[in-house]
Amino acid sequence: MAEGRVIAAGLDVFDDEPPAQDHPLLDFDQVVLTPHIAGPTQQAAERMAVSSIQNTLDFFAGRLNSDLIVNKDFRHD
Repeated sequence: MAEGRVIAAGLDVFDDEPPAQDHPLLDFDQVVLTPHIAGPTQQAAERMAVSSIQNTLDFFAGRLNSDLIVNKDFRHD
């Protein structure tokens, strides 16, 4: 970008959130930086919230869909 090869970039994920005030990307006019939550609509956010609660209830009821488990080797007993 410093050489003028990138026309535009939109980024919403960083190693450190939020990026430091002196992050080099903040110097470029053709870069848009947003929080990682920039994409969801109000409806999507509501569905995510409802799904999170339902998954929690399903877990405690012993019927959580195993496809939703990321760390399948973790044992909680």
